[in-house]
Amino acid sequence: MPNAWLNKNTSSPPSKIRLFCLHYAGGAANIFSSWADPLNNVADVYAVQLPGRWERHSEKAFTNVDQAVAALQSAVGQEAIGPFAVLGYSLGALIGFEWIRLLRKQQKTLPIHFFVLSRAGPQTKSPYHEIYKLSDDQFLKEMQKNYGGVPEVIFQDEDLRNLFLPVMRADMEMFETYKYREEPPLEIPITAIRGTEDIGLLSANFDAWSSMTSSQFHKVEFKAGHFFVQNHFAEVLNLIRTTLTQSI
Repeated sequence: MPNAWLNKNTSSPPSKIRLFCLHYAGGAANIFSSWADPLNNVADVYAVQLPGRWERHSEKAFTNVDQAVAALQSAVGQEAIGPFAVLGYSLGALIGFEWIRLLRKQQKTLPIHFFVLSRAGPQTKSPYHEIYKLSDDQFLKEMQKNYGGVPEVIFQDEDLRNLFLPVMRADMEMFETYKYREEPPLEIPITAIRGTEDIGLLSANFDAWSSMTSSQFHKVEFKAGHFFVQNHFAEVLNLIRTTLTQSI
């Protein structure tokens, strides 16, 4: 039976590693649909689809990271078998980080690697405050100013805006109300990747990921903004492919 939480792109025969990918705020599992071919024979892409979007649009979106993580583990934990890795993009990095910590608490198998994209260390404070509470117009303006990537059609089409905004607002509430809890660092390698022109991601806050692991930490930067993958797709996917190849 298909799992509504996962969009699987698997090769035949299956690759040795499962790469669980968690999307950014306002995004969906489809942002990882083009990743399967570049990672073929190294990793199968298991893109997580959070409630409230695409085929899950009728479900209520989460507004709390802990609730999202508990539901994620309940729904897909049985798929986290064999060698697997976790990749989180912005909001997805927070969810991925807390999912790995939950796996550790439950004494489950841990991933062999954690990739963090466009997100400050979880122990740092966000430069933004309660954007999710703003009026629709102001909310969209702030999202575009701080992150970019909001399609122009969203500003012009009321029907699309009404479909898009509740999910984006819920995701931002998750992002902005997240509370870091002190725990020992993870025992797995972390690769953190960002765009140097991401105005909301200070270098020091990004570097804070280094204290979240007692294993290896690798930082990679590209001259681009929050959605740096769009401009450096081949380089990013080659980095992920090489890292995972070396991990097995």
